[in-house]
Amino acid sequence: MRKTLDLGLNWAFCDTDSLAIVRPEDMWREDFHRWTQCVVDWFVPLNPYRKAGSILKLEDLNRAVGSGKMEPLHCFAISAKRYALFNLTVDNRPVLRVPRLSRKRTMAQTN
Repeated sequence: MRKTLDLGLNWAFCDTDSLAIVRPEDMWREDFHRWTQCVVDWFVPLNPYRKAGSILKLEDLNRAVGSGKMEPLHCFAISAKRYALFNLTVDNRPVLRVPRLSRKRTMAQTN
C-alpha cells in the first residue's frame, strides 16, 4: 500500500494477496495505468514463489468484454472480501463484473 500512496494513487480495498487501486479524479488515465504498473513491478523482487514475476497482476475484468480495451471499473466495498466491481453503461446503469477465481494474486484498477 505504501508504494501505491507514494505514487499519488489510492486504494479501495486490499488483503494479503490483493489490492484494488483507485485513480484520483485529477489524474490522467494513461498516468494511472503507468503508475499502477509500477506498483505491480515493485512486487517482483518480493515474490517468494518459484514462478517468476510479480505476485500482483492486472485482472481481465479491467478490460471491456469483446474489445479488451481498458475501461473504468468502479467499486463498492465494505471489506477486503466483501465488494462489488462494476462498469457503468452510457445511461449510468451498473454492470456487475465477477472476477475469475484463481490462485493468482489479484489487482483491480478502479476508477
